[in-house]
Amino acid sequence: MWLLYTLAFVQASIGTLFNPAKSALVPLVVPEEHLLSANTISQMSRVVAGLIGTATLGVIASFSEFLTEAFLLDAVTFAVSALWIQRISLRNTRAKAAADSQTSFTRDLVVGFQTILRSRTLVGVLLAGAIAMLGIGAVNVLMVPLVVDVLGASEAWFGALSGMQVAGMLLSGTVVAVLAQRFAPTRLVAGGLLGAGLSVAAVAIAGAPIQLGIVLFIVGVAVAPVQAGVATLAQTLVADELRGRVNSALNTVISLAMVVSQAFAGVLAASVGVRAVFVIGGGLTILAGVVSGALFAAGREPEPSTDTEREPQPETV
Repeated sequence: MWLLYTLAFVQASIGTLFNPAKSALVPLVVPEEHLLSANTISQMSRVVAGLIGTATLGVIASFSEFLTEAFLLDAVTFAVSALWIQRISLRNTRAKAAADSQTSFTRDLVVGFQTILRSRTLVGVLLAGAIAMLGIGAVNVLMVPLVVDVLGASEAWFGALSGMQVAGMLLSGTVVAVLAQRFAPTRLVAGGLLGAGLSVAAVAIAGAPIQLGIVLFIVGVAVAPVQAGVATLAQTLVADELRGRVNSALNTVISLAMVVSQAFAGVLAASVGVRAVFVIGGGLTILAGVVSGALFAAGREPEPSTDTEREPQPETV
């Protein structure tokens, strides 16, 4: 077990570098007016790939006792992904040069937080993510006890329940991707959090797996626009050379909130019950939507630009 824990720690540590870099890279290859669509499609592709990977694992598991083939195949997919990423050509060579300069990890993180604090909208994204993760982190941990212990259902339901949530994400993601020009990222984030909070709280009244599946479908509908909206805001409100640092700062706070929530999930469930934790988690997510909506309203909406070479400037409070 110690080897598994070590590998998990190393994998998670290295993995934290990917998302900030990815978010910083997308605006360098996609025009600003298409960022919301691009981020939505990226989220959808990740979800679909996850389903395909799960199905593939099921097939491999039926023929392999130790799942060696599954881990080898997983490693190959990362190598293929890296090769394709290396083929990407950047539009903004100046930003690429800045990214290659020598910097300090601590200083970069501080600069990221300083950039966030200069923008009400980015502060709203930071607070929304932290507050929402305080609730949703515990919810994720307690989904298994809810299905098996509270609802008394078989573990076989997990595939169907996951599929329902993914279906909701694909539905809303498709709508946002097609009609991206009609949506403001700030409204997607605030509205999506409110919808997700109400849906998560509604999980507490589910009396059967099929009812839980319907609620999770609605959760998926609400969550996909939030993820795309957050990514788009972090890309459009931050200068190219600061974008990776801002995303790292955001991920640090949000991940810390999620870890704290997951750590106390079991204790909280033992004290107030599993269903009550879902109500609390939903309430925190609703609070995240309210807080972010208030800060977004006080800030300035990012305006889509047809000039793809214009460098976005961070807004000031």
